[in-house]
Amino acid sequence: MKRIRMVVMIAIAGSSITLGQVKTPKHTNDSVETQLIALEKQAAEAWKNKNGSFFQSFLSEDTMILGTMGLIDNKSQIVGAISSSNCEVKSYSLNNFRVTMLEKNTAVLTYKATQDVTCNGKPVALTGAEFDLLYSFLRSPGKIISREDLTQAALGRPMSPMDRSIDVHVSNLRRKLGPYDGEQERIKAIRGSGYVYLLPGEQQ
Repeated sequence: MKRIRMVVMIAIAGSSITLGQVKTPKHTNDSVETQLIALEKQAAEAWKNKNGSFFQSFLSEDTMILGTMGLIDNKSQIVGAISSSNCEVKSYSLNNFRVTMLEKNTAVLTYKATQDVTCNGKPVALTGAEFDLLYSFLRSPGKIISREDLTQAALGRPMSPMDRSIDVHVSNLRRKLGPYDGEQERIKAIRGSGYVYLLPGEQQ
């Protein structure tokens, strides 16, 4: 299954982050970009090996992670979920790194990551369109995205009249992801508007 790690905002001297927080090392002669990319690569390897102790020291207390499991804003739950995951990462790749300095002590690290993953011994594969759909949803959780915008993002073309292609792709993605615990749906259709990726416990 392809997974995406979203934009990560890091305060270099103090730790402030959008979707995940890390404790950054003291300044060295290396560039900020080199340090952040190296940290993220270490985290990816620890994720693959279910190394919860790495994340116990790597993450700050106010870390938040947003992914297919929804929003988790408790560090101990995040570490526990990583250590006890029923999914196995066979291989992964990280690419398209980009670091943007917002101000003196704040940088944004973005990149795309893919992982070959099995959960409960079964491979979970997303098509290219489903991957792009999930990427769009996770960039705007809780917000309605129009069918037109999703069609452009996932299929790379404008939506034509009577075109139901995007609905088929959304339906397939919803089936593969499954509901949250408690049977709450992840992706909800909003009549006349589009679709929304719900956060756990959220009603639309």
